[in-house]
Amino acid sequence: MSILIFQRILPPYRLAVFRELYRRFAARVCYSEAHAAASLKSVDEIPDFPAERIGRRYVGAKETAALQNPLPLLRRYKPRIVVSEFAAAYLTMWLLLCLRPFFGFKLLLWTHAVDNHDIHHPFVSRRGRLALWLFKRVDGIICYSRGRCEMVRRALGENAPQLFVAPNTIDTSAQHALYDEFEARGKDAVRAELGMRRRFQLVYIGRLIADKRIDLLLETFSKLSAAVDVELHVIGDGPERARVESAAARNDGIICHGAIWDERRSGAFLYAADCCLNPGYLGLSLVHCFCFGTPIVSCLSTEDGPFHSPEVDYLRPGVNGLLPASDVDALAGALQQLLTDEAALRGMAAAARRTSLEEVSLDKMMDGFAEAFDAMEENSRA
Repeated sequence: MSILIFQRILPPYRLAVFRELYRRFAARVCYSEAHAAASLKSVDEIPDFPAERIGRRYVGAKETAALQNPLPLLRRYKPRIVVSEFAAAYLTMWLLLCLRPFFGFKLLLWTHAVDNHDIHHPFVSRRGRLALWLFKRVDGIICYSRGRCEMVRRALGENAPQLFVAPNTIDTSAQHALYDEFEARGKDAVRAELGMRRRFQLVYIGRLIADKRIDLLLETFSKLSAAVDVELHVIGDGPERARVESAAARNDGIICHGAIWDERRSGAFLYAADCCLNPGYLGLSLVHCFCFGTPIVSCLSTEDGPFHSPEVDYLRPGVNGLLPASDVDALAGALQQLLTDEAALRGMAAAARRTSLEEVSLDKMMDGFAEAFDAMEENSRA
């Protein structure tokens, strides 16, 4: 069974996923360099598994509007199954849809299924209606979460293609091994090594972009730090970094580390933190934090935002994290109450760790792909 996976880019956090997809299914990822203005870049190094780096052209300023030439790869590998990243502006996806009848492959879309900004009114917007039109014309859809999958099922009914769920995650086993290493040394020792000075420790990890509500992060910390002895470690890079550095110059409780690509070092900060504060939309950083027993404090999604990614399904308010209202007083109040309640904080940390161990493993993600590939093979034989 020959399988090709077309992606606009190969981001570093996806390396483990594509390595495992190749190991289990001999599925080759085909990817390109990112748009010059993109905040999320493709890997520079050659992956340690077979992959195809291909040329691309971006149309306009939109970083998802990539056009790649799949023809040489389709001719060389003659895939039975092709998986495409889904984005309305991803031109390669539309080309693959047009080429499918000529090459005879089954086309699967791998997707959020519902745009984050449409989660309160799925498939009502123009992009939502376009997504439904396309979903009815492919062989199957691999969704990031069960919740988003059910939204598609309800919208399409009997017109739905075959639907599958591959719970979106990272290589949790690698993070769990780091957790065990830190746990053997103890939190106090790790904090001392990192130079943490204050009683309570918060961490933010992710891109520094407007949708992550960096403004609210900093305003909340300013209010919280006036009431409790707390430090905020900001890990990430992006257009909002200057805002963070400016706030750090005024408040010595804020430490801006920039992007940290060394997993051991970023993991140390997560392990040492009491919780992660991310007022904007949540994505895979939630899984990363849970691997180290770090609860998440974000904001409840409303029609005004934040517009969380499917991974928010893993967060259970009051159990492994909190989702207060999206304002400074609600966030600071929730954080102060949590940080000063040792038993509640300890229980939430344990629940976050259990979630990472029981619900979001790479094996569970691969099970979803296996189900989709088996179904496509069976359809091909029918």
